[in-house]
Formats: sequence, C-alpha cells, structure tokens
Amino acid sequence: AIAAERSILVDSDGNVYFERAADEHAQIASITKMVTAIVALEAAPLDMPVKVSERAAATGESTASLKTGDEMMLKDALVGLMVPSGNDAGVAIAENVGKLFVDDAKSSGKEVLDVDGNPIDLSSDTAAYDAFVAKMNEKASELGCANSRFTNPHGLDFAEWEDEDQYSTARDVAVIAQHAMDNQTFREIVSMDEASITLQRGGSEAVNR
Repeated sequence: AIAAERSILVDSDGNVYFERAADEHAQIASITKMVTAIVALEAAPLDMPVKVSERAAATGESTASLKTGDEMMLKDALVGLMVPSGNDAGVAIAENVGKLFVDDAKSSGKEVLDVDGNPIDLSSDTAAYDAFVAKMNEKASELGCANSRFTNPHGLDFAEWEDEDQYSTARDVAVIAQHAMDNQTFREIVSMDEASITLQRGGSEAVNR
C-alpha cells in the first residue's frame, strides 16, 4: 500500500509503472538540495574553495555545523549538503558557485533573470546567491521540469522562507533524481552512511563529523 499523496515509480528508461497526482505542485523541502548539487557539480571544480559567510552559518535546522569564516573544498561542501542535509552548506555553495555566474554575466554583458523573469542586480550583496538560484531554475527547465520553481538552495519553507512560492512535483523530482544519479560524484556522496568534512577554521585544520 502506497500512502504518499503524490508519487511516481519510474525505471531507468523512463517507463512509468505507478503514479498518483504526479504533476501536483508540492513543497519538496530538502529534496531541493539535489538541484543545488547538480548545478554546483556541473559548474565548478571539486577543489574550488568555498568560504562560509555569516548568512550561510546562520542558516539553521539541519546543518553541517559550519561557522562564519570556515573554508573548504567544494566536494566537502557537497558532502555537508547531502549527508547531514546541511542548509548552511547549501547557502555557502550558492554564494560561492554563484559568483562564477555573476562574473560570467558581467564579462559577457548578459542579464541574469530570476525565476519571475526580472533582471538580478549583479552589483548587489546577494547577487551570487540570486544568480545561483536562477541557475537552479534554468537547469530544471533544461531537464524538462515544467512544474518546478526554486527560490532557495536548501528547500526551507517556513519562517523567513514561508512566503517563497517554491514547489515541484513527483514527476519532476523523478527526472531530477535520474539526472543527478548519472553523476559519479553525486552517487558517491549520497551512498555514504556517514561522513566527515575537512575545513580550515581560524587558521588551522578542523574536521566536522
């Protein structure tokens, strides 16, 4: 018996064996992090440095126990994102990888549009974060996910994020998951039962387990 209100069962060839309200919009919480990981893995090298801002460190609920000023490689940040479902790691990844998108837009003279089609102010303090979220939506659209809308890199949908109109569907999540699992690094990370990340904190090496 399948209790889920919205569900879909799909094989690796895309054949659907069961579905229930598979195109109905729903908040997907931390499943959002799959899109965050995909965008980061496809845009930046695994040894790219990721520095934790005050904003990232202050993002609570499930965390990778990051502190302001911590610095690590992108691969460690991705482990912090996917294994303990670190919301702090999600913001750190968005802010650091998002800088690549901002720099590219500035050098090419192109606009970066948010999910509502409005140009992002590339000189603002939140430009990198906003550009990363824009790329999340661009990637979802590229994959054919016509019923998904992302407004943050972690999936939180209460408190300061409560009014954000973020959603996806069971069918779109299946597409996203299949694409993510095609990436070897993603597969390696999500297969971990437990993990530790190495980072620089206060001038010395630290390990978060």
